[in-house]
Amino acid sequence: MSAKIIPQRAFVLGSTGTVGKAIVKALIENPGFSQVTLVGRRKLELPDPSENFGYSKIDQKIIDFENESSYAESFNDYDVGFCALGISSVGLTNEQYYRITHDYVMGPARLAKAGGCRHFHMVTGQSTSKTSLFYWARVKAEVEEELTQLGFDKLSIYRPAGIVKDKNEVTTTKEKAGICAFKILDPFHCMSVESLVLGKMMVDNTFFGSGEKVETLDNGTIQKLSKEFNKNQSPCMRGS
Repeated sequence: MSAKIIPQRAFVLGSTGTVGKAIVKALIENPGFSQVTLVGRRKLELPDPSENFGYSKIDQKIIDFENESSYAESFNDYDVGFCALGISSVGLTNEQYYRITHDYVMGPARLAKAGGCRHFHMVTGQSTSKTSLFYWARVKAEVEEELTQLGFDKLSIYRPAGIVKDKNEVTTTKEKAGICAFKILDPFHCMSVESLVLGKMMVDNTFFGSGEKVETLDNGTIQKLSKEFNKNQSPCMRGS
């Protein structure tokens, strides 16, 4: 599998989370992206570009997710959008969870589509379903359906199972124990995916994915495509 590299401009929503960080890492290492904008509520401290040249293509935009009109022009002229916004529903009212999970995604997605974004990547979850007993799963299913209706040239929806955090990001004993448990209970990643694998696979999917207009990729498909993309990429696209 080969592809001509046409430099892309991308934005990332949710860059502070486990999957978001993995997406950013993959983007800075991929020469197919000439500019990457991190969009969020606060500015992040990033490595010095002199120490890691990939960060020289990173830009940051601070927006108020509660006021869509205030960031109406923040999503113009991007080729690709990555969304890894996610939050636990624990401790939140249904209204709060809906606002963050639905509104904070759909507002930027609508503006990005209007601003020229062609390919939108969205991470939801394995149990996403309109008929689920769980409110969070029904909200995510609603987001998936509304994204489909926006009419992107391509919409890629990822439904990973358990997400194994990058060991370099692990800070607590509980997280270490969780990673050990996954390695013991799920050695072949049938019920989980490493965050770095997911992030890189999403980025690679921009160039090497299927021609389907809308695709929904489950945990097994994510693992399979990750291996295929890694095997068939040229050294240039691997960033080496």
